[in-house]
Amino acid sequence: MEEAASDFSAMQLGFYVQDQWTVSDNFTLNLGIRADIPILPDSPRFNADAMEILGINTSEVASGNVIWQPRLGFNWNNQADLQTQFRGGVGIFAGRSPYVWISNAYQNTGKESNILFCGAATAPQFDPNQRPTTCTDGSGASSALQSVWYMDPEFKFPTDLKISGGIDQQLPGGIAATFEVARREERTRSRGTARSMARRSTSTR
Repeated sequence: MEEAASDFSAMQLGFYVQDQWTVSDNFTLNLGIRADIPILPDSPRFNADAMEILGINTSEVASGNVIWQPRLGFNWNNQADLQTQFRGGVGIFAGRSPYVWISNAYQNTGKESNILFCGAATAPQFDPNQRPTTCTDGSGASSALQSVWYMDPEFKFPTDLKISGGIDQQLPGGIAATFEVARREERTRSRGTARSMARRSTSTR
């Protein structure tokens, strides 16, 4: 078995373009788009058993997939006295990349650990520096399980659709009142898949 620590590099490129369009003296539109590109330069270990049994390439990760986030905002005010303002916007937003999810693909390729089934009488003594691969009677190698966590190369990180609107009203005495509503909906939802498979009796690991 290989070292089980999760060790990988990651970076993220971000680009944003925005333009303000003055439709009239009291109405403006803000249009923009953001693109985030998570990049994972390191590849997890390749597990030949996972490829043969499950058809999974454990060395593949979702790297370089662009997360597009278009946005639109508006602002309208009562030009007569500038006492009332309506504003709002809609757009797609993504948070920070969930690297804790990604780390599972590097830490659980099936090459770092296995699940060994032994009876009470044949359970080996625990040694963190020499992890057992068989029971004390020599059995267990063929029944050991490899735990595999993998990423779809086309995986897209979660994004939310956010919609907001508000009214600002200037009241007598220099008091400003604001009423605002906002709604957030999941646009893409992520799901993790972990699989276990029996270690082959012919394996030399």
